[in-house]
Amino acid sequence: MSHDRKTTPKRRFLSGLFGGRKGDRISVANPTSIISVELMERVGIFFPEAHRDPRKMAELAAAGYEILGFDSIMPEFSVQQEAEALGCVVDWGHPTMMPDAKTHPAKEVSNIFIPENLLEKPSMKVVLEALEILRRDYGDRVALIGKVMGPWTISYHLVGVQNFLLWTLTEPEKVRQFLDRLKEVTIRFANAQLQAGADVVVIADHATGDLVSPKMYQDFLLPVHQEINKRIGGPTILHLCGNCSDRLRLFVEAGFDAYHFEWQVDAKRAVEVVNHEMSLIGNIANKNTLFGGTPEEVYRQSRYGIEAGVDILAPECAVPLQTPIENLKAIVEAAKEGYPKATS
Repeated sequence: MSHDRKTTPKRRFLSGLFGGRKGDRISVANPTSIISVELMERVGIFFPEAHRDPRKMAELAAAGYEILGFDSIMPEFSVQQEAEALGCVVDWGHPTMMPDAKTHPAKEVSNIFIPENLLEKPSMKVVLEALEILRRDYGDRVALIGKVMGPWTISYHLVGVQNFLLWTLTEPEKVRQFLDRLKEVTIRFANAQLQAGADVVVIADHATGDLVSPKMYQDFLLPVHQEINKRIGGPTILHLCGNCSDRLRLFVEAGFDAYHFEWQVDAKRAVEVVNHEMSLIGNIANKNTLFGGTPEEVYRQSRYGIEAGVDILAPECAVPLQTPIENLKAIVEAAKEGYPKATS
């Protein structure tokens, strides 16, 4: 008897997220932003309004499914939501520029003020309301992905990258105190996003491979990430940039359901090291392939990931705003080719 293996985008994504049985094809998803100027023009909604208005945020995010054909929708395009809620002055950018924190108000742990009404702050509330809209309109068939910043990233915003990295050498105990305090923001926002409608939450914590060694990750962040994963009531995806080939087992140990990884990490090697103990999402290169390449090059790189055994295909990080739509669609076209015959 033949079986129709086609399934909904949501089920396809969740199967990949949990390393389950393979359906009709690999899932194509969006753990970070896939918004481009061209996509904004197609929808008629632009930055910075899409960062601040929940309906516009939801409608622009849905274009990833409606126009590009991805299996997921992720409405938080910025990495600055928590930063503004905690006192940073944020420039919310424009159609060709992402938001940026302009002030770093915390020099000591005592400078950190986490308001009781944190989730009511405009930059936080807009994401929760957008997820509620998307849950109503798409939640029965498309995977909804939330996104929060981890305590390392929030520390960068509150302190400044250089200052915070210097403290890891000169004042390591202060670093631990910052992480311990700010993990509460990550946990609260993540659980609120799950309640609002997210199927999974990305934890973006930018202890990047080029700035933070495996030992630093193990000493400072591993125990914090383990606690975060125990206290968040749903699945999590770690997003951490850079070449992290040398610490993949630490991410497994941290308890994440999946790791969203860059092209610098070879997909075949990653699959071998992780050994199906954590799903792998990625890892189409942004600069040279999605932004600077052709649809044919995107297709080839996508097929490499599929043949390597990646669980879900995705751009490696938030795509450059000038990325052509046709290059993003080429990821989906590669996925539609199906699995290699030997692994179907």
